Amino acid sequence: MTGRCGFWLLLVAGVVHAEVVLSPLFGDHMVLQAGVRVPVWGWAAPGEAVTVEFRGERHTVRASASGEWLLHLGPLPAGGPDEMRIAGETWRHFSRDHDSWAPPEQLRLTHLRNTGVNDLMIRDVLVGEVWLCGGQSNMEWPVAAMADVARELAGAERPRLRLFTQDRVVASQPQRLAAGRWVASTADTARDFSAVCAVFGQRLQDVLGVPVGLLDNSWDGTYLESWLPREALERIPESRPWLDLWKQYARDSPAARAEFARRLEEWQRLAAAAQAEGRPTPVSPGQPRGPGHKYSPYGLFNGMVAPLAPFGLRGVAWYHGEGNAERAAEYETLLVSLIHEWRAAWRAPDLPFLLVQLPNYAQQYAPAGAWSAIREAQATAAGRTGSHLTVTIDLGDPGDIHPRRKRPFGERLATTALARVYGRPGFPSMGPEFRTTTVEGSRARLRFRHTGGLRLLPREDGRSGFLLAGVDRVFHRATRARLEGEELVVESAAVSRPAAVRYAWEDDPPSALTDATGLPAPPFRTDQW
Repeated sequence: MTGRCGFWLLLVAGVVHAEVVLSPLFGDHMVLQAGVRVPVWGWAAPGEAVTVEFRGERHTVRASASGEWLLHLGPLPAGGPDEMRIAGETWRHFSRDHDSWAPPEQLRLTHLRNTGVNDLMIRDVLVGEVWLCGGQSNMEWPVAAMADVARELAGAERPRLRLFTQDRVVASQPQRLAAGRWVASTADTARDFSAVCAVFGQRLQDVLGVPVGLLDNSWDGTYLESWLPREALERIPESRPWLDLWKQYARDSPAARAEFARRLEEWQRLAAAAQAEGRPTPVSPGQPRGPGHKYSPYGLFNGMVAPLAPFGLRGVAWYHGEGNAERAAEYETLLVSLIHEWRAAWRAPDLPFLLVQLPNYAQQYAPAGAWSAIREAQATAAGRTGSHLTVTIDLGDPGDIHPRRKRPFGERLATTALARVYGRPGFPSMGPEFRTTTVEGSRARLRFRHTGGLRLLPREDGRSGFLLAGVDRVFHRATRARLEGEELVVESAAVSRPAAVRYAWEDDPPSALTDATGLPAPPFRTDQW
């Protein structure tokens, strides 16, 4: 294609020719969502007619005064591969007002083939199930860093599993162009792709038997505030201190950047000397907080979420929470807002969200109990928004915030989707959920829903995951826990009359309560202290 970063406007005897441009989300090897009306969009000269042909469908729409156009295909059955053709009017007279029209900046067209004048062809298009995977480092963690990596890479050879990695972009205003490209899953292309997302997609494909498209939209160490739009943050009182702090960072930015440049230059000198002498390279200085930093409020929503909407999705898989542990009290409000705002961006009020609840971890960088608070916020947000919680309290590595065994996470996430989103029988969606408790002297009797056969597994260390407290609110570990049918009775020698019971309510709790399939009970507490 002749134009690489925008439209060509050829003025010949008062006649204008303009190239039709698609969002980079629409390219060779892509997957379109089956069973729904699929949006296709892009840019053209104002008023230009754009025609899209796919699987016998033919739709024409005219670009708006700003040059944007959008139309819908389908609903489409799963299958493929097929080709999609997009064509604009070959020659068209425009008014003088449009002669100087310019398209959005940084349009990258190299992912498309030009079959003629103003005529695009996208090849190897599949239709199936499309999921967006978002979050921070544990979602970003790549296949190449998984346990048993040789086996994982060999299993990544799946021609009908397609991967799209959104580049890391921070922006002060909402962007319209995604940064990335579709590829078929191979040992090479999957190496740097999200491990949890890849396993999730593989499992869906094995069960559903259809093409699967995965969009990886994660970034390590990011705060939830960065993934929310500005308007939403400004409506949340708990976000005001964060926004005010970043205003201060912005005011201090010139001096901070100058100091960073000085420190970076010094580091480069020291690193070169260390390398020449065979010594370890010193740690590089971190980017100063301020404009362009990944912690910027709403910066990642603008740069990495807005460009993807409203691409057709089945749902969103979200694995996040570690970064906000120090401010766990506001996490529920922020997460509820994120789900609402993303659904609004996709114009899909019922867009499914799968939420990975944080696993066990003997954390050291946040206040004790912070991860328990985040887990509770995730569970409550799931209930408030009709989202689906994936419990992983038994899958973590107490000594590593990034468990290398990512396959169990992805497979359990897929089980949640198969049960809750696809309604497939035979896939349990949740372990035993606490329902009610009654006190019988020194004992507390607990009842559950979704038990599927309650199980209390013995632990080698003998520790109980149950904590009991009296009215003094001092918790003691249970000294006895036993099943009576589908009910659980717990007691502690240090508590004469329980006023509250908590289960798995620690950062790295001993967990042993499951259903017959082995799915763990989510952490719970009977108090609101």
